[in-house]
Amino acid sequence: MLTDAEGLSARQLPAYNAILWFWALSSIAALLREVPKGSRRWFVLGVSNALFLRVSAKHHFRWAAEQARTNPAWWNRGLQSRPA
Repeated sequence: MLTDAEGLSARQLPAYNAILWFWALSSIAALLREVPKGSRRWFVLGVSNALFLRVSAKHHFRWAAEQARTNPAWWNRGLQSRPA
């Protein structure tokens, strides 16, 4: 997916993933250091929303791929080869 979307090669993915892990760990460190304990519950709410947003994003990409197949003039050509 990242190769098609971002143009990343298999050789570049470990560095990309390392950046993402660093970003995630830095966010957790900031949460623990900077956010008062009573406000950390909002972090849990935000993370739980990610689960619902992931389902929504998968649905959207399936829909967009189907639309690209049925009306290719209106959609990104990269979506036309994606399975539904």
